[in-house]
Amino acid sequence: MASLLAFALVIVAAPAGVTEPIPTGTWINANPVAVGLQTSFRPAASSRCPKGMASTGAYKCLEVVKDGNGHGVMTRYRQSGDSGFGYLHMFIDHNLDLGPATHAIQQSAHGLKQANGRYLYGQYHVGAGGNIDQYVNIFEERGPAAVHDGHELGVITGYSQGPGHSFEAKCPDWVNETG
Repeated sequence: MASLLAFALVIVAAPAGVTEPIPTGTWINANPVAVGLQTSFRPAASSRCPKGMASTGAYKCLEVVKDGNGHGVMTRYRQSGDSGFGYLHMFIDHNLDLGPATHAIQQSAHGLKQANGRYLYGQYHVGAGGNIDQYVNIFEERGPAAVHDGHELGVITGYSQGPGHSFEAKCPDWVNETG
């Protein structure tokens, strides 16, 4: 698992009215916390998991990170496969590690509520020629977990999409290396 301490990206969001080109190789948040140039970024340390949570098993809390609105988004270990969710589903089934997922959540002002009631956190990468070459999407379920531990279920999945939101079965390795 990539170390969150070693995770650093350049984030750029041009202020309103500024039309300067976005530098190649930068990640842009689709719903940024702040507008303006950020020349360096290190995610804040993840919050401790809530007391009273299982310390082992599929519903064990891996981390809680806060979005720009202060809402804590929990990532549980869970499982991979068709009925999987959480970290193992995101990493094993979609090749998306915690670094890019944490970054997308922390740099978002808040999750965007979807038609199915889940919340979307996302960012995109600007590649050569200023073109978007990768999207990272994280989906959170704020309803209760089936284990009835009194906490939200948390991250359901995270995955990448190529240019034009094209489907990708697995995120390219470079997404985890840059994020």
